[in-house]
Amino acid sequence: MIWALIRKDARLLRNYLRSAVVVTGCSYLVTAIVIHRESLPDASTPWGTAMTLLVLALGSNLGFLATAFMAALMAGSVFTLERSDRSAEFLACLPPTRKQNLVSKLSVVLVPVGLMIFVHILTNITAHQVSAYVPAGSYLRNRLVFATGILTYVSIIIATLGGALAVSALLKSNGVPVLCGLFSPFFVLGVVLILGYVLDIPAEGNAFANRYATNAFVIGGAFAAMGCYWYLTRNST
Repeated sequence: MIWALIRKDARLLRNYLRSAVVVTGCSYLVTAIVIHRESLPDASTPWGTAMTLLVLALGSNLGFLATAFMAALMAGSVFTLERSDRSAEFLACLPPTRKQNLVSKLSVVLVPVGLMIFVHILTNITAHQVSAYVPAGSYLRNRLVFATGILTYVSIIIATLGGALAVSALLKSNGVPVLCGLFSPFFVLGVVLILGYVLDIPAEGNAFANRYATNAFVIGGAFAAMGCYWYLTRNST
């Protein structure tokens, strides 16, 4: 039964899932076009090798941001689309329980987002590894996102997804949940800045990035947990 529910929810979000595939590829295509128009800093470096590394590194950065946007769209729509077309009322009369529906919806959202994250982490790591063996390595290493940057990007995606999921569990339209999801990383930033000011914690370099990533991960996870709880305990569909 759970596979039937997953197929149903996948059809519900099919346009977003297709868009996720497109924006993942376009992240690297757009980066390649932009880099192709720019001159490389080291003329002695083989053009093709350096361009490939730059596309992998900078394309993954753009891809992480695109993933956060798609996460907000999917998480903000997975509950609300069924309410907007009133199909949730029909589904409430069928045998599947709320928990089974929730597992299905989370699978349809989390698996694609997780795959997008995996692709961008893999390309970023590949660029890091290869850059050490080419003449342009020093330039690329100065521009690549290191482990702290990757953790920050992933935490931003979690915060975005959690914020959209929480609000979508309460509303019938996906507009507000998507906006709340996109706003969630800035909300976390405000929390970190306020706490840093109140507690007199210096905001410097990697330490600040680590604090932000930790808070984004925790707050995003808390938002997601609240959204799941609200979905399971709602009286109405």
